[in-house]
Amino acid sequence: MRFSKYFIPTIKEMPTQTDFISQKLMLKSGMIKQVSSGLFVYLPTFMRVAEKVCGIIKREMEKADSVPAKFPLLIAREDLEATNRWQSFGKEMFTLFDRNKREYAISPTNEEYACFVAQNYIRSYKDLPFSIYQIQQKHRDEIRPRGGVMRAREFLMKDAYSFHADEDSLDEYYKKMEKAYRNIFTKCGLDFVVVNADSGAMGGSGSQEFMALAKDGEAEIGVCGCGFATNTELLSEHICPHCGKELEILRANEVGHIFKLGTRYTDALNLKYVDENNQEKLMIMGCYGIGIERVISSIIEQHNDERGIAFPSNMAPFKANIIVINTKDEAQVKLAEEIYETLQDAGVETLLDDRNERFGVKLADSELIGIPYNIIVGKRASEGVVEFQKRRGDKLEALAGEILQKIQ
Repeated sequence: MRFSKYFIPTIKEMPTQTDFISQKLMLKSGMIKQVSSGLFVYLPTFMRVAEKVCGIIKREMEKADSVPAKFPLLIAREDLEATNRWQSFGKEMFTLFDRNKREYAISPTNEEYACFVAQNYIRSYKDLPFSIYQIQQKHRDEIRPRGGVMRAREFLMKDAYSFHADEDSLDEYYKKMEKAYRNIFTKCGLDFVVVNADSGAMGGSGSQEFMALAKDGEAEIGVCGCGFATNTELLSEHICPHCGKELEILRANEVGHIFKLGTRYTDALNLKYVDENNQEKLMIMGCYGIGIERVISSIIEQHNDERGIAFPSNMAPFKANIIVINTKDEAQVKLAEEIYETLQDAGVETLLDDRNERFGVKLADSELIGIPYNIIVGKRASEGVVEFQKRRGDKLEALAGEILQKIQ
């Protein structure tokens, strides 16, 4: 992609309307544009990072034997009332009436629709376990949106739902999904802690939150050297209930949450299967959520410096940036084009900064955006020599033919 043809509206000054570094850097680097309280336009570089997060999630969901789907955004009031969620979610839901005066909500999560799918297609214990997921927009009528896209009125969520014949099967799958979540957040480059949590309006017998550590995190967690970790909202004192030692208190942001729902929904919706003895039994259920924007914000919270975002190599919108110092120099332009074609043909996501801007502006933008590798084409272009620089490293001279090997 050529910078002159792309859209990366960086700004010089650090935004002052927020204290959250992830929101400041997203605005400054041109990833997002705020249009109203809790509402944002996601610009091209944000979308590229979101695609990488979703790609990691999809691969791990496939390993966990969960199949992709898409549920409707709207859900009828009576469907949510059947599980008592119209009442429990209350004013956090956006609601509307259709032309026939039927009332709907923009669904907060989709347990009911997942149950409807299972109800129509699962008959026997032989069909279980079954897991289905989607990555879709969600909406929440936040009283006070904050933290940029971390807590907005509209957001992307991966929500998965599993169905089982018994508690043992749920326990086994819950562990499989916990492993998948650990893999996802590790591959996204996050430093995170898994904590015991409150199931809240979701209900069920137990849940765990995946908390990305952050200096200004919205939640407080307690961790102990013995391996115990919990949301401090569940404690009356900061003492580990397992070993009696004082907990270390950390700030963090939730990026994922998994739940053992049991029969909370299947009982309300009379969702049954026939077991090996030809007896009808209620299915057992679990659900598993990840906030895409929360993951991206957390990556930026943990990977930044005074120059901007320092994305992990696999999460950056582009892996390499070719900076042409003098766009009027034919040798520089020719060599830059050759390197660009080589990297593109090798599948390396590459930005070619062909703008008629000062070198300092180009380098500052590259470091702000968070591109891991810069290839600087300058005065030795006629000799096939360029400068190669990692985002957090020194400049080294290299032959143009060596660049692909250095990046891979």
